[in-house]
Amino acid sequence: MYRLKESSLLVPIIFSSQSEMKDRISRNTVDVIKKYVSEHISEDISLTRLSEVTGYNTCYLSRTFKTQTGETLTEYVGRKKME
Repeated sequence: MYRLKESSLLVPIIFSSQSEMKDRISRNTVDVIKKYVSEHISEDISLTRLSEVTGYNTCYLSRTFKTQTGETLTEYVGRKKME
């Protein structure tokens, strides 16, 4: 019984670590996208191409980018092209 109680104390720590790791991966993914966009701004930048570059599917990229930055990928690329 003591052992179960002891291990149950670790559950919040494990979930916290997983959440932090997912957040770090999301931030790194957004950084990769931003770098790619800045280096290829004169090219046609599609969600499909960004998916190929990062190795993540398009839905994940769209959702992650919007969550991390507050703007869609389309808005970001368009804004960068105008700068």
